[in-house]
Amino acid sequence: MAQTRSRLLTGLAVVALAGALAAGLLLRPGGTPTVDSALVESAYPLVTGQVQNFLLESNPEPAPDITFAAADGSARTLGHFRGEWVLLNLWATWCGPCRREMPSLDRLQALMAGEVFEVVALSQDRTGIDDVAAFYAELGLESLDLYIDETARSQYRFGVTGLPATVLLDPSGYVVGRIAGPAEWDSPEAIALFRHFLTGGGAP
Repeated sequence: MAQTRSRLLTGLAVVALAGALAAGLLLRPGGTPTVDSALVESAYPLVTGQVQNFLLESNPEPAPDITFAAADGSARTLGHFRGEWVLLNLWATWCGPCRREMPSLDRLQALMAGEVFEVVALSQDRTGIDDVAAFYAELGLESLDLYIDETARSQYRFGVTGLPATVLLDPSGYVVGRIAGPAEWDSPEAIALFRHFLTGGGAP
């Protein structure tokens, strides 16, 4: 009887866990996003020029949990960047628009070095990390760390149908905004938008 009750409780716990995952409750590491709706709303006038197609999320939701690899082969998740603003860029070496925008992401990372901001350029190439490293060398990318998702599942998890696609995450891992297609990420408009969030809407 005791064993039957124990199995029943275990089964109920598994069902509850699955329900929590489906509801996204376990994807909220800090319980609430770092930003509030007022900060997001006040960013709309900055969505112009090179970031005019940036879609802001008035009610940020937690980013999906994805796993990928670093240059040394070690596993990474978005949780490794918790506490920082993250500009997650999904791209591939065979993508022409990606090739054009990658140098601006590299310059942005160099410009924001030392701040609570990280550009995570996540390759969706299925041919291996050596091809991505060769691409970095060809374009002279020196500031971006190399990350790859050879399964390309991160595209599916973020609902991406074309590359490049870029998502801004707050320090709690919530999606603040996104853009489909390329942009000049070190442009004055992009920098002003990022500074808005980093300073909490204050002066840069």
